[in-house]
This record gives sequence, C-alpha cells and structure tokens, in this order.
Amino acid sequence: MENAPQVTAYGLLQALLPEAPRPSSLLERLLPTSGTLHARTDPWIAGRSHLAELFCGLRSVGQVILINNPLSGAVLLLALLLQSGWMAAFAVLGIAGAHAMEIAMAWDPSSRRQGIVGFNGALVGCALALVAPPAGPALVLWLVLVPLAGALSAACLEGLRSWWFGRTGLPPLSLPACLIGWLLPLLLAGLGAIGIQTDPVEPSLSLSASLPFAGEGSPLPWLVQGVVRGFGQVFLCTGLPSGMLVLLSVLLASPVAALLGALGALTAALTGLLLGLNSWEEVISGAYGFNAVLAAIALGGIFFAPTRRSVPIAIAGAALTIPLERILLAPLTRVGLPLSSLPFVLATWLMLVMVRRGLPALVPVALHAILTPEEHRRRFRVARRLLADFRHRLHHAASPGTGPGPSLASFMQPALVAKWLELFRQLDLDSSGCLSLKELRRALAGDCAQQSPAEVRALLDRVLQHMDLNRDGRLDAAEFVEMVLRLQRLSQGHERLLTYLLPVDANVDGHLDRAELQRLLRSVGARPLQPEEEVRIFGPQQRPLTWGEFVDLLLLS
Repeated sequence: MENAPQVTAYGLLQALLPEAPRPSSLLERLLPTSGTLHARTDPWIAGRSHLAELFCGLRSVGQVILINNPLSGAVLLLALLLQSGWMAAFAVLGIAGAHAMEIAMAWDPSSRRQGIVGFNGALVGCALALVAPPAGPALVLWLVLVPLAGALSAACLEGLRSWWFGRTGLPPLSLPACLIGWLLPLLLAGLGAIGIQTDPVEPSLSLSASLPFAGEGSPLPWLVQGVVRGFGQVFLCTGLPSGMLVLLSVLLASPVAALLGALGALTAALTGLLLGLNSWEEVISGAYGFNAVLAAIALGGIFFAPTRRSVPIAIAGAALTIPLERILLAPLTRVGLPLSSLPFVLATWLMLVMVRRGLPALVPVALHAILTPEEHRRRFRVARRLLADFRHRLHHAASPGTGPGPSLASFMQPALVAKWLELFRQLDLDSSGCLSLKELRRALAGDCAQQSPAEVRALLDRVLQHMDLNRDGRLDAAEFVEMVLRLQRLSQGHERLLTYLLPVDANVDGHLDRAELQRLLRSVGARPLQPEEEVRIFGPQQRPLTWGEFVDLLLLS
C-alpha cells in the first residue's frame, strides 16, 4: 500500500452508507467457539496483563495444530493432562521460556499474542517430557532446562523467519522444535547429565501390543480409531481419550480444519497400507498419521483457502508424509533421534514449492493474515463474487449491442431497494427526480470538506460518468440505487477482498499490473482479459493501478 493517503471515489462515497457492524457468519452463530475469538476476548483482557499472557499461552498450545483459539488451547492442555501431567507441565514451561525470550529481545509482540512464538516451545516441552523421567535429582535440572529449550526454540524461529523465509518464502513451521528436540538431549547425554533417556525415540507404538487385530471384519472402525489417535499423536499423546480431545479442540475452532485433518490422517493410513509401508497396528496407533494431519490442515485451509484446487493439494501433501517418514526414519533412528514432525515440514515445503511453480494462479494466504480455513474461504468467495461482477460488466462494456446487463436491484429484496429509494428522495432537494452534481456533493459534505474542491469535483465527475447510463449529466433513481448497491456490496467485502489481494502483488510495490490482474482473475475462475480490455483498464501505456484505483474500478466500471 502507498504511504500517502489516496483520495478515491470509493472512500468519498462511503459517507452515503450508515456504519454497520460486521455481520456474523452462519458458522459463528451456530458455533460461537469458532474462529480466533479475538473480538470476544481482547476487550475482556485489555489492561489485565496476567490474563493477556494466559491467553497468549493458550493460543500457543492451539497453534501446535494450526489453531489460533484460546478455548481450543485449554482443551488441548486437558488432553495433555490425560496423557501425562508432566507432559502438560513441560509444555507450559516451554511456552513460558519462548515468551520470556520474545519479551527480553523485543521481537514482534503480535507473534506472541497470536501464539506463533510459543507453539514450538510447547512442542519441545512435550518431546522432552518423553526423555526426562520426572523423578530424583534430575527433576530440578529439567525444570530449568525446559524453559531454556523453549527460549532457544523462539530464537531459532526468529532466525529462520528472517533468514530462511526471507530467502525462500517458506514458513519455518515446527522446524525449530525438531532442531531443539534433537540437539538438547544429545548434548546433555554427551555431557553425562543425569536423568536422560538416550535410547532412540521413535513414534510411539506403545499401545500397539494391546490393540485388537484389524485383519478381519470391516476396517472402518480401525481406520476411525487411527484417525482419532493421529490427532493425539500431534502432541505425542497415545491414548484414545487424549486423541478425542485434540480432535474436539480443532472442531470447536474450525470444523473445516477438523475435516481436513481427518482426511489427511485417512489418506496417510490408506497410503501406508496400499504401499505396504505401514502395518495395521501402526495405522491404528496413529503414530504415522499425525504428520499427515498437520500437512492437510496447513495446505488445505491455512496457507491456501479451502477450494477445489487446494483440497487435492492437501491430500497429496498428506500422502507424501508417508514415504518421507520411511525415508527419514532409518537414518534418524541410527543416530538416536526421533522422527518428530520433520515429514510434515518437508512435505508442506515441497507442496508449496510445486504449487508456486505449477499452479501460480492458486493465491496463497498472506502469512500475517492467517486466521481459520472458514475465514480464508469467505475471503475467496468475496473476491470471486466481486471480481465476477467486475468481469461481467467489463465484458458488456466491451461488447456493443449487449446492453448493460441485469441490475443489482433486480436481485435484491424490495425492502432494501425501497430503503435506498427513500435516501434518494431525501437527497433530491429540488424534487426533480434526478441528482445533480451539486446535490451529490452536498450529500457528501462532511467528507468533501477534507479534500480539495478540484479533487472532489474530479471524483464526482467520474462517478457521474460511469453511473449516468443515459448520459444526461445527472443520476436518476434507478442509477442511484445501482450505485449504492454496488457500494454496499463492495463495502461489506472490502477488507476481505484486500486481504485476499495482498499476495497477488508479487513484487510488493503496492500496485496491480497487467500480469498480476490476470493471475487474480484466474485464481477465482474468471476469464482472462482480452487485449482491448487491458487497454481499457491500464491505458495504452499499461500503467499499473494502485489498490485504491483498482477498488474504484470495481465500483465504477
């Protein structure tokens, strides 16, 4: 975006619309726990630093499974407690160490508030709980080492964000937890520290001996059990009740993420069985499915909006984790290292690179704007609707004899149209049945006072030029209602549209050029622009549009 505020027709005409609260979605009404809950929790914790830090910690637990929701974090802590009280305690200590490091180094505080800084610390704590018997003289040592490991994971995350992401555009994900979870136990074992389990740590199959044989009867119950345990294994929880709580925590915040994770676990199970890489006992334990759960959620709903293009990519990424696990397991086990979530990291990176090269029209989600799959889907749908309307109007304008096409008023409820007709009558001071430039300017008097007269006249001239269908220099009632309905539709989706558009600006210059607009249209399934349409939009010199100019184009074209 540009530094200097830009005067736009859209910004000026906003004065015609009353301020309205952001409408809640059907999911938010049916499931009040869904989403990130910032609108509900932020006013409550304002000025309460201890509560704010508690909510940051809960969000960190949720971010382990790509969920930014404090209620989900609380349910996840309960799942850890069911598995092991020490595992829950170590996870909390790891988060505390990571947050302390961020505060001490004065890094981006928003990352801590969103749970990004602490989730690797939570993972490190869970992993160290498996190699640190909480008994004897080693206990005090571990109560110090776990927060230190969390702090190191935060430092590693910050380094990877500035170095790795800056060069590759690939997110660090849980790689810091993998690195710290490998290096610290090896270092302590090498120093001869007490209370260290030095045996190779593999994905937990401790329950496989007690699991029923799944070779007979319907495989569906065993696959379902494997899916549920796969969710639990994200936190190294082997118990079925813990797995059910992890799945519940995801479902409370995002049903789409829960569905994607289940689809990923099922894909991994079937891939392992069909390729002969996994046994039924391994499938039921979920030990080789948790990486697929994470990969499917990340690719299908977090880094891309859930669409007919992203879901197959999520399935492919989930399937890819199985051969990666088998390739990595032997060398890591040979040196006494756990597999951890490395297959998830590598599978996600590989799919992101392949999508970037093979499907450039699939627009990713801006990393600073990641919320839930449902919100990403809503952004995609808003962009698709607004761009489809724009593309339709552009086609009619470039095709003589086709007419302007159906008006928005014909699709709206009569009560809404009547509301804007009443506004038109109030603005039509001389009761002429048309709005003159002077009357339109008077309606916008509050905003006009902040702009120069020349700027205001130029903008209003543009509005009249584009909306005055009969070219008489005034807006009649039908033309006015059409303009306001366009304005209202654009206003309702403006924030989501711009958030969707941000990654399209590949060179990050705050402008939209011809190639970027073509990619944007392809991303929502719209027809590409014809050469004459490109000239109509960008001019003969193909001058890129600022974001404000593009929004005005959506409104006035």
